[in-house]
Amino acid sequence: MGRAKSVPQVLHFGVMTIQNISWPALVERWQYLDELGFDSAWVADHFTNPWYPDEPWFEGWTLLSALATHTRKIRLGTMVTNISLHNPAVLARQALTVDHVSGGRLELGIGAGGAPTDHTMTGVPDWDPPNVSSGCASSSRSSIICFATRQPRTKAATTASRTRRCTPLSFRSHGRR
Repeated sequence: MGRAKSVPQVLHFGVMTIQNISWPALVERWQYLDELGFDSAWVADHFTNPWYPDEPWFEGWTLLSALATHTRKIRLGTMVTNISLHNPAVLARQALTVDHVSGGRLELGIGAGGAPTDHTMTGVPDWDPPNVSSGCASSSRSSIICFATRQPRTKAATTASRTRRCTPLSFRSHGRR
């Protein structure tokens, strides 16, 4: 057997911000992180702040698109998108839009969620623990297929132009399975 090729190890630094401050302060914070040279910045994909639901809170995907227009280099994404709250075709379209608005800087993070307030406040049923892995995998596959092929499942929707490169994809979960 031949020797395995060495893969260069590069350390990347990212930061997660919580979207419970004013819009001007959030823009200033992200621009500062961009200037400092962080590789990535992330927002939460929760309906409200899980710890303080009465605080002001910006929606993650809309916020990413807006922040992309105020930054230059930093990669951006949600840590992570709660797949049980998103239709796969709509999520794929949101990701495609943010990827284009950001000039190809999107990092797509997908997970099974975990904040009970998201489900209570939206009325969307939470997945039972045995269904989390299979539901997340199934919805994630649909999102990836829609995003990769730009083929939404609705006949009324039109396809968008392709992204310039392959978008990095992360899956996150906690608990058993």
